Amino acid sequence: RQRPDVDPDRVLVIGQSFGGASTVALAAMNPPGVQAAINFAGGSGGDPKGRPQNPCSQAALDRTYAQYGAQARVPMLWIYTENDMFFGPQLPRQWHATFTQAGARPALCSSRRMGKTGIPSSRVFRRSGSQRCQSFWTPTGSRRQAVPEALSH
Repeated sequence: RQRPDVDPDRVLVIGQSFGGASTVALAAMNPPGVQAAINFAGGSGGDPKGRPQNPCSQAALDRTYAQYGAQARVPMLWIYTENDMFFGPQLPRQWHATFTQAGARPALCSSRRMGKTGIPSSRVFRRSGSQRCQSFWTPTGSRRQAVPEALSH
């Protein structure tokens, strides 16, 4: 709130992996000024080598996302890849369903395969491999807009 180059009433929160889960947690607090949140492959307990696509404490994560979903009113975009070796393709869909059933309405984007572990990054915004995902973050006729159109309403 003290930086002159930041509008404290127009904040976008972004996090990846545990930071993505933390972004969802923060958004569930509905803090003043936060207009939207982007969760890149958010979760916890993933081990792509020891337990690929099978994170520990799956039930706890499901309960946690249900609690956050009951509280969150900040628009969100969740981005996961089809070859996510930390959480797999099904768990993010399950967490999204749990979050949505609890009352929140995040947009879920499952992007094409990326790299060896499926970790999405800023490359998602620079190079669209998925028309489904591109429609979330680019307004009609523009590929320069980085803030998801779905979150701008």
